[in-house]
Amino acid sequence: MLRRNLHADLLKMKGLPITFAHIIIPVITSGLFLAYYSFSPWNASTKIMAFYQAMGAGFPVLIGIFTASIMEQEQTAKP
Repeated sequence: MLRRNLHADLLKMKGLPITFAHIIIPVITSGLFLAYYSFSPWNASTKIMAFYQAMGAGFPVLIGIFTASIMEQEQTAKP
């Protein structure tokens, strides 16, 4: 039953940009951090701490956006 539910959810999300965003956002974020850290005067431990702080602030926002879009899709779905 769980497998069927997951398959149905994946079919519903097929046309949405959510799956594309799950691939692009980490790649862009990693690229931006690598570019910034290549010329940043910070030491290694400060760079690592800043990375984790940014991830800790950014991921909950992304989770909220994705959850709200999926919830909206579920509400507009026909029974």
